[in-house]
Amino acid sequence: MKYLYSVIKLLVTVYIGVRCNCCLFLDEMSEFLNDLQKLIESSYEDNGNQPVILLGHSMGNLYIHYLLTHQSRSWKEKYIKSFISLAGPWGGAVKTIRLEISGRHGSFVVNVGD
Repeated sequence: MKYLYSVIKLLVTVYIGVRCNCCLFLDEMSEFLNDLQKLIESSYEDNGNQPVILLGHSMGNLYIHYLLTHQSRSWKEKYIKSFISLAGPWGGAVKTIRLEISGRHGSFVVNVGD
């Protein structure tokens, strides 16, 4: 997160870092997502009703995307200025897909068909 500090500093004068447990499935994240929504709303109010800039890194991008897709258009227009995605896994896990396609799983090879 240290390397992101200079990027964040250029974007905003006030920032709040939030960590999430990315080992949980999205349907297990309701408490975190509710808290994140409240944090966005309070940040908006604490900064003179200025919409916030969301900066996601890695798996955090998926949680931000999930939160935003479950908000109304009016909520997003009021509270969100923009969403910046850094190193998000939008294309999926390429290494895992490559392993599945190739049939190579660790130290053994899986033969499918003839």
